Amino acid sequence: MNEQFKLLQDLIAKRIQNFDQKRINYRRSAARAYFSTAVLAALSTILLGLHIDGWAEPVRVIVLIITTSITVLNSYNTFYNYKELWVANNDALNHLYALNFSMDFFLKGGTQLTEQNLKSFKDEYQAIIIKEVDFQGKFSTLSVYKIKLAVSIVSPNGFSGILTEFVYFFRGIGLRAQRRT
Repeated sequence: MNEQFKLLQDLIAKRIQNFDQKRINYRRSAARAYFSTAVLAALSTILLGLHIDGWAEPVRVIVLIITTSITVLNSYNTFYNYKELWVANNDALNHLYALNFSMDFFLKGGTQLTEQNLKSFKDEYQAIIIKEVDFQGKFSTLSVYKIKLAVSIVSPNGFSGILTEFVYFFRGIGLRAQRRT
């Protein structure tokens, strides 16, 4: 077997493992974000429905804290958008599986590997990776605009400065996390 073909198979296997792990992590994060906001929203609704004498003010404050937490969680989820990352990694993974199958099928067919076949497989691999890299770049830029829009919608009454600082704080965390990967 051609060494370049073997190298390409090894690269695909490593990328499959990488995308699969990222896909699983993003799916878990998306589920946690959506489940947390749903639970907090249900809890605040229940607390608002309670009418216990002497507890009206503490319940109001607790509900205020819970709804603020929901806003923060939703802003965090809007910035990182784990669901979109999960879907993108899943798509890339499926494309890599298809390419891997095509290469294995080609080998089992007994057809002689030509430079054209090798170039075709390499180009398909690079197209998958480039598409994912482009998505990550566009996603990072779009996230900043999405979160700014969310902040301006959530806080039109003067709290936007505080929330904007909060957003830039999370943006800084996100940039540091991206540099590590």
